[in-house]
Amino acid sequence: MKKKILCVFMILVLLISMFSIVSAENGGWENNKPDFTLQAVHQEYKETIREYPMLLTLTNNTDEAVTVTGDENDQLTIYVKPNPNPMAEKEPFKFDLFEESIVVAAGETKEIARIPTGGTDCWNAFYHPKLVEDMDVEININAVSIIFYGVYYGITGIIRNPLYLGKIISTDNEDGTATLNFTLTAYEEEFEFVCSDYGCQVIPTDPVLIGPKTGLKKSDFSIQKEGHLLGEIIKAEEIAEAEYELVWQHEAGEYEGILLNTASNYGDFFVCDDTEGFLNYTFIATITHTEDPVVIEHEDASLETAGATNIPKIVNLFFKEVEEEEIDEETMEVIEGNVKEISVKKEIVHIYDIALLLDGEEIQPNGPVKITIPLDEKMKKYVDLKVVYITDTGELIEVEALVTDDEISFITEHFSYYAILGTPETEEGGQDDALDIIRKVLDFFATGYLKGLKKVFELFLDLIKWFLDFETIKNL
Repeated sequence: MKKKILCVFMILVLLISMFSIVSAENGGWENNKPDFTLQAVHQEYKETIREYPMLLTLTNNTDEAVTVTGDENDQLTIYVKPNPNPMAEKEPFKFDLFEESIVVAAGETKEIARIPTGGTDCWNAFYHPKLVEDMDVEININAVSIIFYGVYYGITGIIRNPLYLGKIISTDNEDGTATLNFTLTAYEEEFEFVCSDYGCQVIPTDPVLIGPKTGLKKSDFSIQKEGHLLGEIIKAEEIAEAEYELVWQHEAGEYEGILLNTASNYGDFFVCDDTEGFLNYTFIATITHTEDPVVIEHEDASLETAGATNIPKIVNLFFKEVEEEEIDEETMEVIEGNVKEISVKKEIVHIYDIALLLDGEEIQPNGPVKITIPLDEKMKKYVDLKVVYITDTGELIEVEALVTDDEISFITEHFSYYAILGTPETEEGGQDDALDIIRKVLDFFATGYLKGLKKVFELFLDLIKWFLDFETIKNL
């Protein structure tokens, strides 16, 4: 498992202060002749081995046997930084000893614990290459608690890491995103990582040119700072060979010292700007939110943000008319019944499937947006237009809408199926109103103990329909 690329300068600075054997007697040193030595056994990298659990040993430099024990749960404690952030504090981690009590004879070195390999984002991600430094280990020797300070562990061998060089140009889109443009050239770095009882050395060679780095996808990229992910890459495109354009979404701010990772799925390979021979892995970006609404156009509708802040300008408005045949028959019957519950004279004019697509994936707004639909010829044949949201079960929820001579618009915070309802224009509109009232009266008398009167009113309604020559109400 390949890990974060470190430039030679940073590695050397990191290792200058290291000393290999850190020992303690009753918690401290005694004349530079420690009675006990606790070490992590360095391992050599082999291509056939993926994980390298850390083995801890104790050397007894005294003339008498001693007994090693743990806490009440027979565990030792390792104090270590959980992430590489320089400001991180050490935290305690518990691990089992090999046995409840371990006797170490005079002059003997004995294995006391094996620390398992953790996940790739854990401090104990023991994959090649790996160096864990500045660990403090607490155990009991002859029932006395002793802490061994500054223990370190290395997986040695030849380290080959890709080095991706590219200058990142950041552009603020003023919509909560920034566009990152860069061209990647791939090199291969080779280091020999050597550890001994007296320290570790990294022996570098000059990077070897591989060529243009192509084929990276959106899932490969992430923005990080001090070991933490920042925001989200919402779009990534290789617009030409090894030439990439990314859109990064995050909260507004000025960002310095940030890193672009190109291997988020399996490690840390950061893009590096080779500035006058010095490898600089960080870059600067600015993200702002404009006060003006974001407008997304579609040939049949438009969207305008009215409070939502998570809709960048690159989003696509999906807007499609849904034919009744595309909805299953049972749900359509429920929808039509609910339309008549709103008003007997209402009809379904259009049903629309509305969605927001970001790089092919559907998203929902985090606040209000306004949808505007131009009135087509069919809609202009109806009056009293209304907008309803259609739930998955066919229920209708009326949405407040504004209708002008040319368009209908409404505010929503969720996208799905929406319908436009309308009343057909008639020469004698009073007929519709009268029949609607009759239906409501009929429904009233059809409940409770008066249910038997329904038939009488049905006959009366038939008489009215015959008199008005109105045949549109068949299901009352």
